[in-house]
Amino acid sequence: MNHTKTALYYPQMVIPNKQWIRQALLYWDDIGSIVPEAIWNEHPYFEIDDEETNRLYEAKLYRPFFPEQLRRKFGSKIEDSFYQEFF
Repeated sequence: MNHTKTALYYPQMVIPNKQWIRQALLYWDDIGSIVPEAIWNEHPYFEIDDEETNRLYEAKLYRPFFPEQLRRKFGSKIEDSFYQEFF
């Protein structure tokens, strides 16, 4: 089992702050951001003009998190759990 510690950049999917990327990689195994699958499928590897993230993705230091995959995997259980914990 892989126990990678990932720094999640939020709320944007493209990380505009390159200093944050470098500092985060000093403390975390890799970095990631939440990306809708439709956008990733249309512009894989962030062909939306983010060369640094592309290089990190190829080096397996960046990974996208697709919220749709969680929904497919856990269904409404994850929503119910989140709702209960929130309230």
